[in-house]
Amino acid sequence: MEIIDLNSDIEKKISLVQNEEKFFVWLLGSGGNFDGNFVFDLDAEARLTNIFLFSANDADDFRVNISVRHLGENSFSNTFIYGLGCGAAKSSVLAKARIDKGAKHSSAWIEGRALLFGDSQCRIDPLLEVETSEVERAGHAAAVSKVSDEELFYMASRGVAKLEAEKLKSEGFLFSPLLKSGVGFKEAREIVKSLII
Repeated sequence: MEIIDLNSDIEKKISLVQNEEKFFVWLLGSGGNFDGNFVFDLDAEARLTNIFLFSANDADDFRVNISVRHLGENSFSNTFIYGLGCGAAKSSVLAKARIDKGAKHSSAWIEGRALLFGDSQCRIDPLLEVETSEVERAGHAAAVSKVSDEELFYMASRGVAKLEAEKLKSEGFLFSPLLKSGVGFKEAREIVKSLII
């Protein structure tokens, strides 16, 4: 697993050769405006796991474009985008997976989730383009939800202060894609600690 802190605009293209396996965790913390473009090309039998975690705060404006292209047979990709928004932050994610004609029996999954506090905004658009009828799995999911005052009140009624409740919800939310991908609890906690609102 390779953990990469994103602290400035980035254009990144990564090609996985035949039978290569890569696992990336991309971290984007609060700090102003960010534009990121990521392209991943997968050859036959290549396996890619991408986890993009972000925490937008105050006047942050994040724009991220992700493209995963399956070029060879039996290639596999999982792309998870999980983000937090707080204050007046804005974030926008476009995540696309494409399985080419020659990439038979490939598998592509995109999952985007955002948890918002205050007046923050987020848009996550997963796109899937499949050019062969012979795929193992191809799908996407996206959800953006705001933490309600009722949820925080409920936790407060159980003795959890508002700031601690927001921290607990944020931490549990960001843990999800890491734990799904086989990262241990202690390591997941260490990875997300810089992103907790």
